[in-house]
Amino acid sequence: FQCAGDTGRGLRAWVRDVTEPDLSFNHIRIIYPTAPARPYTPMRGALSTVWFDRHKISRDCHEDRESIDDMCNSLGLIIQGEVNAGIPKHRIVIGLQVMQTGWTRE
Repeated sequence: FQCAGDTGRGLRAWVRDVTEPDLSFNHIRIIYPTAPARPYTPMRGALSTVWFDRHKISRDCHEDRESIDDMCNSLGLIIQGEVNAGIPKHRIVIGLQVMQTGWTRE
């Protein structure tokens, strides 16, 4: 999933820029969904395409569980759409761009 403020289309363009050849496979379907626009607290409540809100960009802040529940519901709909298209649940993998969660490797 894309970083805050980006789109699925933007993430796909970035993936194309950093992979050669294009990250595509005959036996794997890759989708790049865009998060819904929602007020984003670190941007003083401005609308941004983010999967969930947070109180600040820091490891030591409380999670906004309501927006995380919203994200889970959105992901559930995406997964259900894939299942309805004939993809077994055990064949679905969800990726997340690391910056979305503020996590970094040390």
